[in-house]
Amino acid sequence: MNNLTLYLQTLATTARRNFDNTQVQAGYTLFIHAKCTSCHALTLQTATIAGIFRLSNQKIRLSTELLINNMGARLNANRPNFDTYGGDWLTAPLLGIGLNQLVNSNTFYLHDGRARNLTEAILWHDG
Repeated sequence: MNNLTLYLQTLATTARRNFDNTQVQAGYTLFIHAKCTSCHALTLQTATIAGIFRLSNQKIRLSTELLINNMGARLNANRPNFDTYGGDWLTAPLLGIGLNQLVNSNTFYLHDGRARNLTEAILWHDG
């Protein structure tokens, strides 16, 4: 179990791609101005991890705050989940989202795949 834990802790995140591209920078600016960063935080910092100095206190760009947010009535699953309302969902990390087609052979998004592309996924946000 210790070896599995160490393996999972040391997996690298997807590298940031094409950030110098003007279209990517324009999207980044829109992302900030649309206040997407209120749930999809730009950076997080790892904790101090005993015995793994290189992983401690590292800034990572997951584009999530890893919290549960209310996504509104349109995304309500109509079932409670422990202490959460049916429209409460963990904010999905956006890191590597541009690779979804390549990795998954589709562009379905949201918790149930109802959004066929990123535009639809954004339009489903209602919380």
